[in-house]
Amino acid sequence: MRKTWTLMTAVIICAGLHAGCGGSQDDAAPPTSSGPEGVVLTMLRALADGNGVAMAACYDCSIEDKEYLIKTMPLQMTIHKLIDAGSKAYGKNVWLETTLKARVGMVKADLETAEDNIQSEITGDIAKCILRGLPRELILRKKGEKWLIVPRPSQIPSLSLRGGRLASMAETKEAIDAIIPKVSAGKIPVDDMCNEIRNILNR
Repeated sequence: MRKTWTLMTAVIICAGLHAGCGGSQDDAAPPTSSGPEGVVLTMLRALADGNGVAMAACYDCSIEDKEYLIKTMPLQMTIHKLIDAGSKAYGKNVWLETTLKARVGMVKADLETAEDNIQSEITGDIAKCILRGLPRELILRKKGEKWLIVPRPSQIPSLSLRGGRLASMAETKEAIDAIIPKVSAGKIPVDDMCNEIRNILNR
């Protein structure tokens, strides 16, 4: 059966944040003065670090929804490893193009250049941010002095579905962990490798 959850690819994405580390969900908070672009970069860096608390703090959602986002982090980190392994074994551009062709969503933003390349459009209390490597634009809403990311409907399922989706993610993580050594070896044609990954994601 095709999975109904989707990967939060930002996958990413990328690297090193300190805001919110080690704190509770209430303690962690995105910057209040850097605008929507700063919040998006904070989220991506937290995601890359595996810092679920700091990542979830960038979203405009309930505590229960934040807890769900945090629980998706193990799969996110495994996806990061898969992207890195594929890029190293087959070449970054080849891996990216093949995964897109195979529709497995292995897109990775480059945080080293993200600050210069991110674009935002602000209309009142709503902002749209676009960054190469993200599957689509991010929508943010201003609440008081803070900008917060509005989750997409596909990111946070209803409470009744969350247990099943997290169990499915755990199974997918295990399968991807098992395939990463094959990806790293680079001995299987990249098209075949991506088709095998697609089969895992569509189980």
